[in-house]
Amino acid sequence: MRYTIASIIFLLSCTPFLSAQEDIRPATISWGEELREPSGSAIDRIIAAGSWGSYVLRRKPGNSFSGEQIFIEQYDGNMKLKRSQKVDLRYKGKKREFEDLVYLDNELYLLTSFNNEAKKKNYLFAQVLNRQLQPRRDLTLIGEI
Repeated sequence: MRYTIASIIFLLSCTPFLSAQEDIRPATISWGEELREPSGSAIDRIIAAGSWGSYVLRRKPGNSFSGEQIFIEQYDGNMKLKRSQKVDLRYKGKKREFEDLVYLDNELYLLTSFNNEAKKKNYLFAQVLNRQLQPRRDLTLIGEI
């Protein structure tokens, strides 16, 4: 009992003199330029990132007059916005639904779906995005239900 009390008193008396590693260098903050973003939008997720930069998915929720808007943004290695592109989900006058954006083998793939009510089927399509972050015009059917 005496040993426990003595140990507690010793530890309590030593703690004011103990400290973690102190960094004597002052912190430096580097502020970048202010980013302009579409109002009401938010970053949904980071698609891919590396020392070269990153690809980011930004969404703007729809309202009763317009549907959801999808933006793809490219940032350089210093997190400066290089390019922002709104994704057009129309193909031959028909509106598709955004499903996902995938980075695979150094290419971005846009996955969209279309509900064909006449045939009662859902189709899943993939499109490769070019360097301007715009989908190429050719659609590849990768699944149907």
